[in-house]
Formats: sequence, C-alpha cells, structure tokens
Amino acid sequence: MTDIIYIINPNSTEAVTRGIDAAIAPLRLAGGPVLEC
Repeated sequence: MTDIIYIINPNSTEAVTRGIDAAIAPLRLAGGPVLEC
C-alpha cells in the first residue's frame, strides 16, 4: 500500500498550487510517500 500525503492549498488558485508542487518536488523520494497537491 502506498502512503499519500495531501498538501492543501488554502488559497485554492491554480498558480499557487503549481508553486507548492514545484517547491515540494525535491522532497519526492523513490520509495517514499506520494506527495499530492
């Protein structure tokens, strides 16, 4: 079973969501939990 961590954008704008996704990209590790924006 794959663990998923959901990152919530309280602003709810697509541009901010893309920025958050880019900022957490280095935290995505092979074998680690899925980080979902």
